[in-house]
Amino acid sequence: MPANIYERDGVAQAWYAGKPPWHGLGEVTERTKTARQVIKQVPLFSRPVETRPIYVNIGGKHVESEQYVATVRKGDDFPMGIVTSDYTVMQDRDGLLTMEAVVNATRRTSFASAFGLGNGSRVAASIDLSRVVNLRIKRDPSKQQAYLFGTWAHDGTGALNIGLYQNRVDCQNMLNMATARAKSAGLLVSIRHTGDVAERLREAQEILGFVEVTAQAHKAEMDALADIPVHPDFVPEFTEELIPIPEDMKRPASREEARNVIASLWRGSNSMVDVPQSAYRLHQSVVEYADHYRPLRVGKADEIQVAERRFRAATEGPGADLKTRSLELLRQRYMSERKAQRNVPAEPGLVQVPVRVR
Repeated sequence: MPANIYERDGVAQAWYAGKPPWHGLGEVTERTKTARQVIKQVPLFSRPVETRPIYVNIGGKHVESEQYVATVRKGDDFPMGIVTSDYTVMQDRDGLLTMEAVVNATRRTSFASAFGLGNGSRVAASIDLSRVVNLRIKRDPSKQQAYLFGTWAHDGTGALNIGLYQNRVDCQNMLNMATARAKSAGLLVSIRHTGDVAERLREAQEILGFVEVTAQAHKAEMDALADIPVHPDFVPEFTEELIPIPEDMKRPASREEARNVIASLWRGSNSMVDVPQSAYRLHQSVVEYADHYRPLRVGKADEIQVAERRFRAATEGPGADLKTRSLELLRQRYMSERKAQRNVPAEPGLVQVPVRVR
């Protein structure tokens, strides 16, 4: 299963703030948590990781290995991994507190998710950055999202990795995507429990500082789009350019429907009641269509598989491409002539951090 959430005695070892994850597992609370509160929320984190001897059968006798030990959670009898005898165990509380230190707890840290994976040997968590970085867009009451995520293992396969992603990390599949995206953008830091941890923390904080700059550049661009009124007559022209229909296309109905849905969202989306008719509203109509209305070919997929496919399409597939093209078209139409006047960056940054919550 793509979620791969660890369950102990039939209970998913996972917690989420505000809204349930797509897979429906784990506890959900309305309020976000500090690291110490998360440790109490997820029973897994209260069970320390220990090392135990490994015995090898040699000549019919069990001889203790000098080179290797097993990592085991307190209360369990099965090993999570085999590591060298000099391996330093990092407890889950250490990982959570390190993530909190990167953001700086004095800035109202808010954990948004935390969970165990597989057999409990890997852990992941994410922190809501909306209280750290000002992501509010002009004349849009909706919340804008950005997250710091962290993951670590107790089987010797990896250090504590901390990175940035535009969505809350809820499961194994999302963690894989977040790690790959952050690594490709240079927004992933590995912090080993031994060595110069303080230096790695500083590096991670520098990345967070870069994200603040990137997020503010994105905010500036969205604010500029919010200042540009759009006449309804421009919407059909925009959707035709956004979703072209070649003359020889045999079945254009799906593309025509896509144009109509975007135009309908522009006119009356329930999620944009208080957003004026602007270039920003037009772009968000495309975003809403790509994230929630764009048809998917799902065949016999169940509800969870459909949710996963929609998420992937919206974040790295055709839906993501459509959102990128929308922004480029609006830049070409409006932003180039306004850049000099308002000193708004032509590009929002190297990574799209904020995501508007519907």
